[in-house]
Amino acid sequence: MGCLILILPFYSCKTYLVLERNTSFLVFGFFAEKFIFTILLSGMLSLEGKKAVVTGSSRGIGRGCAVTLAKYGADVVVNYVESREKAESVVKEIEKLGRGSFAVKADISKEDEVKSMIRKTIRDFGRIDILVNNAGI
Repeated sequence: MGCLILILPFYSCKTYLVLERNTSFLVFGFFAEKFIFTILLSGMLSLEGKKAVVTGSSRGIGRGCAVTLAKYGADVVVNYVESREKAESVVKEIEKLGRGSFAVKADISKEDEVKSMIRKTIRDFGRIDILVNNAGI
């Protein structure tokens, strides 16, 4: 079985769902991020060659998620709404790590823009393994 990581907002805390070799974890709250990175560091989960989309990743937490995923081997789509320059800066940082990356402008509150972003991701990366839904609406 492949790996799917979903990182989604859940009220004021993060929700992580990890599926790996028929094992699933659902983790809520403050320690969720530590849990994910403990799994990554232990070698239980490899992101080498995985394809990720991180919404709202031109700055802040989204930027941190995008760069961290790249450090662990994922190619990353950097989503932004307003700041192309900041998004391109994140893309360059990811590319310096030897990973593939490109920026896509899409307002995730607009279905047609999300569909366009997904089509571009599938066209350029072939698939999506990881979705980090970080952008606020």
